[in-house]
Amino acid sequence: MNTRKLTSLSLFLIAIISTLTLFNSCKKSTNYSSGNTTVFDNSKTTQGTIYGQVVNEDGTPLADANVRVGANSYTTDKDGIFFFSKITTQQNATLVTVTKNNYFTGYRTLRIQTNKDHYAKIMMIEMKNAATFNSITGGTVNVNGGGTITFPANGIAYKSNGTPYNGTVTMYSKWLDPTSNTLNQMMPGDLRAIDANNAEKILQTFGMMGVELFDNSGTALQIASGKTAKMSFPIPSSISVNAPNSIPLWSFDPTTGMSKEEGSATKQGSNYVGDVKHFSFWNCDVPNNYIQLDMTLTDNFGVPLANNSVKITNPATGSFAYGYTNSAGFVSGYVPDNAILTLEVLAPLPCTNVIHSQTVTTTSANLSLGTIAIVVPAANNYTFTGTVLDCSGNPVSNGFVSIASNSSSIMVPTNSVGVFNASMMLCASTATASVTAYDLTANVNDNVSVTINSGANNLGNLTACLTMNAFINWTSTVGAVTNSYSVTEPTGVLTS
Repeated sequence: MNTRKLTSLSLFLIAIISTLTLFNSCKKSTNYSSGNTTVFDNSKTTQGTIYGQVVNEDGTPLADANVRVGANSYTTDKDGIFFFSKITTQQNATLVTVTKNNYFTGYRTLRIQTNKDHYAKIMMIEMKNAATFNSITGGTVNVNGGGTITFPANGIAYKSNGTPYNGTVTMYSKWLDPTSNTLNQMMPGDLRAIDANNAEKILQTFGMMGVELFDNSGTALQIASGKTAKMSFPIPSSISVNAPNSIPLWSFDPTTGMSKEEGSATKQGSNYVGDVKHFSFWNCDVPNNYIQLDMTLTDNFGVPLANNSVKITNPATGSFAYGYTNSAGFVSGYVPDNAILTLEVLAPLPCTNVIHSQTVTTTSANLSLGTIAIVVPAANNYTFTGTVLDCSGNPVSNGFVSIASNSSSIMVPTNSVGVFNASMMLCASTATASVTAYDLTANVNDNVSVTINSGANNLGNLTACLTMNAFINWTSTVGAVTNSYSVTEPTGVLTS
């Protein structure tokens, strides 16, 4: 099988609690609330900074992944870091797309707040354990992780032109457990959606499934026109009691960065079963109306908790969602209206302790919790300060510092005199960190490895002077085919 790129996978927490889609009542029919009729509009643009980390399923950094936002492209470094400084992009739904050979494509959708920075952590799904079936006879095929897909006889065609395909079909697939703690990092988009009336909703998910089909030479295939495939989604026992008997089906649309309502599925035993006419990433989700919630998290010394994990749970249903603060400790996103929710601030994995918890009651109005000072256990609290200098020893005012340790990382900007301050939580009282200083104006960086301890860590002067991985990026379009390229240093090898 040839190496190929797939185009299907990936909470919005751009500095925001990712579309915290929790549902506040038990629904048993498809007569969902339609009070929110806000029509999806992505025409407005604004300026913001987008940065984050791309990781494998085990949480380790993924280097040399291509990250795109519109016409902007970046290749991740050895710590999986990417950033786009002060770019102009769509305000309501900006799509971050990540590609790497032998991985499903990763997608994250962000709502951009003007002149703020927005953090995203994207977990890439490796293509493995391929299944095969004969397109002439069709049949039922197991999905990696759980679930099945039943294909009709003579129901496969080439994706590019719809010509019927007869032969062996190779299927890569992945079921995402809606109760998984890493769902927000793996899923496409941000659990926002456009319903059948073109209204914007947030979603409570009961399961997701991504599928891609190929012939023997690696050419993309699709369900033939006029045919359907039957998808069966497992319903975890812990949420089955709240699973409605009928539920809308949603497919992820990479042209909008949103899920789109397309049909429905019915509850059959411990599965949702529904027919689909094409493959992308499919969700069994309940739509809900929303309000906007925001807050700023600091440690007990007033230092912002950068890129820190936040969890919101609806105790009435057991539904939950995760998100991350930005470099200023700010988090803002959509949550269900008229609900009683539990807010938890978590220490990073593999830590499991909750360091702050409180009840949040929502109404039909947007809600700001202001600044919340978190008392971080001394053994877990690391604070950092330092100054970033350029090759001539001058302060870098347009810069970032990445600090990565034990599969956790934070990224913080420099101020007008090159100084940075941040707070980070780790499990150990002593650790080794990879510290990278970036000069965004000159497109250079430098990396050092240092020993850090809980408490204050003065990293002194850091020099941003080495050429970045992706110094030059461009795209080339020939006919209908577009390729992205980058010149990397120091080898100068062309990659696509």
